[in-house]
Amino acid sequence: GGTQSEFTVSALAKDRFYLTSAAAAEEMDEDLLRARAAGFDLTIDRVTDIWGIIALMGPKSRAILAGVTDADLGAGFPWLSVREIAVAGIPVRALRVSYIGELGWELHARRDDLPALFDALEAAGKQHGMGFFGAHAMNSMRLEKGYRAWGADFTTERTPAETGAGQLVRPEGREFAGRASLTRRMAAEDRWEMVLLAVDTDEVDPFYSHPLFHDGRPVGIVTSGGWGHRCGQALALAYLRQRGLRDGLTVEILGRTVPARVLDAPPFDPTNERMKA
Repeated sequence: GGTQSEFTVSALAKDRFYLTSAAAAEEMDEDLLRARAAGFDLTIDRVTDIWGIIALMGPKSRAILAGVTDADLGAGFPWLSVREIAVAGIPVRALRVSYIGELGWELHARRDDLPALFDALEAAGKQHGMGFFGAHAMNSMRLEKGYRAWGADFTTERTPAETGAGQLVRPEGREFAGRASLTRRMAAEDRWEMVLLAVDTDEVDPFYSHPLFHDGRPVGIVTSGGWGHRCGQALALAYLRQRGLRDGLTVEILGRTVPARVLDAPPFDPTNERMKA
């Protein structure tokens, strides 16, 4: 019932799907899919060596992309959808998804086309002050949205009933791998609870394995953390062994004990207005 992997699944046709997941999990994911697919009439093709991705994110991403494509980027291309479009004359599979909480697109193209695609986007972005961001910035922004990361927040040790992703799984009337374990954990009184924390520190960020305490007792563990630059707050995702705890929590960071409080909603754009814009 634990979480073995995390995919974005794009329906290209009723019988054709495009899956993307963490690069570090590629071989494991392929083995998992092929094992589950045995006995079904389907074909799995690994296309990592053929396709690459450029992420165009931010409030001005639509204006930048509009400068190099004639595709409808408004009502005809809603949030959480996929379209095959041309960008600067290059065939692109565009996914309107965002891991950072901003309006944006993942632009998937053949690897040989990526340099030309990058150059076209860079040229179109100059008048809009476009810059570049890396993994640390992405981690900061996804924490501000409370988004979980595979391998840290999503693991085989915890079920969707504990990770906060239970709304994505419907066990009623369906059979799937891990269903029995998941339904047991959903009803278990001792199941863990994942929470998003605001941590009162501006010197050292909370990080994986930092312990949580309540009244001097260990009650949980941080799975990922960092500084939220848009909200000006240290943040952490953590599992609580005792569900429902909200007040009196502390985190031990490098021998220092600092207060932490559970956030009821992500501190940045909790209603997803930016991504849906």
